[in-house]
Amino acid sequence: MEGKWVGVALALLAATMNATGINLQRLAKRRASMRLALLGVLLSTGCGLVDVASFAFAPQSFLAPFGALSLLVNLLLAPTLHGDAVRPLDLVATALVVCGVALCLANHSVAPRDWSLTQLRQLPYGHAFHAWLAVQAALLCVGGGWLLHAPSRPSAAPCFALVAGLLGGCTVLSAKFAGELAAAGAPLHDLALPGAGVGLFAAAQLLVLNQGVGRHSSLVVVPVFVATFVCANAIGGGLFFEEFAAFTPEQRRSYLQGAAIIAVGNVCLSFRTPDVKDQPGEGEKKQL
Repeated sequence: MEGKWVGVALALLAATMNATGINLQRLAKRRASMRLALLGVLLSTGCGLVDVASFAFAPQSFLAPFGALSLLVNLLLAPTLHGDAVRPLDLVATALVVCGVALCLANHSVAPRDWSLTQLRQLPYGHAFHAWLAVQAALLCVGGGWLLHAPSRPSAAPCFALVAGLLGGCTVLSAKFAGELAAAGAPLHDLALPGAGVGLFAAAQLLVLNQGVGRHSSLVVVPVFVATFVCANAIGGGLFFEEFAAFTPEQRRSYLQGAAIIAVGNVCLSFRTPDVKDQPGEGEKKQL
């Protein structure tokens, strides 16, 4: 029981680091400050490591919804760092996220599971997980194709967020799988593929997200990214590690409803009108 709350604390820390890192990158964009940009990137990168560490203490589908709480941190940081006004839509979206997280947690009762090496080797062959892979591949093809076609159009902003969020979910799942394999005493050749996936997916996610924040308002990119990341994290982990199979039909339905409410709350913020001050001012000089 204590381990579960350690996982919760780490998940909350990761959500805080994520929101802080993205806000610093937004501030760096406006001030053209390389130092702020570097600090923001470091926090965003470190967030992934803390996130992965949290899954050693509790199931992935239990901790994933806490990632949406970065929206609450963003709601506190945005007025302080950028002078954003807190609008009614922000409060509605935040309430939706809190309700969605509460619904997910109230319908989760799966305890951490100890896996044998033989069981872990069979996990990538699950039919439900293959269906989820097909859905992700289709979304990545559609979103990636649009980004290659018109990356600067306003409609590309949610595509950047969608692609980055899906890649983030793949990063966490690969890292969790590699950690479970290592704990089960897997040989190096079993660790090679998920280990390579962690580095590849993490680098691609950071690149796509930075490109999105650099070309478009973070008020659009960040909420859609958070919604996609949380849902990909929860669904991917729940299917791959067979956590949803232990749910009752009512738990499964309520959990998915909670995830949908979280997604709606985050996507609501993408309808905000970007502030003019989000764009770099002509009179601002580069700070080193």
